[in-house]
Amino acid sequence: MSNQLIARLSRVGGTTLKENIKNILESLMSYKVMAGFNMKGNNRNEKNKQEVQDKLSFEKLKFFELIIESILTKRSEATISDIKAEVQKILRYAPSKVVVKDGGLLPKDHIET
Repeated sequence: MSNQLIARLSRVGGTTLKENIKNILESLMSYKVMAGFNMKGNNRNEKNKQEVQDKLSFEKLKFFELIIESILTKRSEATISDIKAEVQKILRYAPSKVVVKDGGLLPKDHIET
């Protein structure tokens, strides 16, 4: 199963590494789901060392390993560090791609009819 997923994700594409990673993440999960993750887990406020919001660790997921492998399959110039940095940026800004509406979360581009 993981080899099939790696092969499929490696075909998602993108003209840059950043776009490739963004396209892969968007094909796998919504920004609402992404907003619940950061690279290390539990978000801490550095000023008062107090946990602000519980987040799950993305780098500990098998999913993350599969994403890395799929990108390295097609982009030999990419490094694990580059991939990790781009995923971290996307996860950091994921909450800004979601808005609160009537107590629920909706994508910012959601259009009500």
